[in-house]
This record gives sequence, structure tokens and C-alpha cells, in this order.
Amino acid sequence: MINSQEKKNKDDLLQNIQNVEENINAKIVEQMNNLRSLWQLGSQNNSSWKRFGSKLYYFSQTSEPWEKAREQCVAMGATLAMVKTDEQMAFLANESTSKHWLGLSDIGTEGTWKWLDGSIPDKRLWVPGEPNNEGEEDCGEIHGRLNDIPCDLLRPWVCEKSIAI
Repeated sequence: MINSQEKKNKDDLLQNIQNVEENINAKIVEQMNNLRSLWQLGSQNNSSWKRFGSKLYYFSQTSEPWEKAREQCVAMGATLAMVKTDEQMAFLANESTSKHWLGLSDIGTEGTWKWLDGSIPDKRLWVPGEPNNEGEEDCGEIHGRLNDIPCDLLRPWVCEKSIAI
């Protein structure tokens, strides 16, 4: 006969096993989704997707205002690119053949520049003298370095998407 403590231990053990199984299943689903994303990218004309580190970057061939560009990235399961390092800046500057929108703006609070994830851009990454807010410049582009320009201008854009390895 099983006493109450043994029953509790057995129930706890079964619950732990169930939790581990759920975690494993969630990881399997996550990895399958990552593989599906990579397969979809591989099956598309992906000449505009470039890999750098653990991210994929999409360089658009068309131009849109900043908000529309942001929506286009979201529709692809990505976000406008956010430059956090000198190496990333060098990669994007080298790969972009023209000025491209990035996920950078001061739309929330004038003069407070933030990436879409809420982080603050490193001052070293700006073009010297920027951001200068000359003419209601509330959105960010890459022009060798970071530059502020009006959000309603038409620009190609860069999306980024994390990939699990």
C-alpha cells in the first residue's frame, strides 16, 4: 500500500516528467519553425537575403516610406534592421548599394532615438553631426553610418531575422 508521502512524490515526479516532455516538444516545434523559415527562404528568390552571424538580412529592391517598410518586414516575419555593433554596421554598409531604412526613429519622443526593440543607438555609429533633425527628420537610414531623414521619403529597406543554429 502506498502512503500519502509516496503518492505525493509519485505525483510530483509525474508532473516533472510531463513538464520536461512539454519543454522538449516546444523546442522541437521551435526548431521545426526555424527549419521551415530557412526552407522558405531557400525556395524563394533569396538573392536579397544575406547571412551575417546568427541573422539574415533582406535588402529590398523597391522603395517605400519608413512605416510601410516596417510593415513589409513584419509581413516577412522580420523587423527593420537594428545596428548594434561596428561589425554589423560595416556589413550593412558594404552590402547596401544605396541608402536604406533601418529600424531607428525618434517618433515616440523627439530627440530620443531608439531602435525598434527600445534600445538606444551607439553615438559612434552616426554620421558626424547627426542626428540633426533638419526638416522633421524622425526616421533612420544607413548611409555608410546612421543618418536621420524624414519618414515619408521613399527608400529601400533592410529587414533582419534571427535564425537558430
